[in-house]
Amino acid sequence: MLDMLVMLKAPDFSNVIDWRLQQEEKLQAKQNEQGASHIMNKEALVRFISHYERLTRHALQTVVATADVVYELNADQSIQTKLTK
Repeated sequence: MLDMLVMLKAPDFSNVIDWRLQQEEKLQAKQNEQGASHIMNKEALVRFISHYERLTRHALQTVVATADVVYELNADQSIQTKLTK
């Protein structure tokens, strides 16, 4: 059971890929300091995310109707608007 459903809504699916690539770059920098490297390059990342693309695109269109709170994000991940029921 959920007490509340909160959605962080990306402007578009392409932003999801960009944001995840930024995460991978930060992880790479951190792991370089620690001597490990299990980071996906862009090609591997796009392949990985493609498995979730259909579900993500669907959620971006439909979860808005059921979520208690929706934060619509800008491309820079700042909050554009907050929608509540």
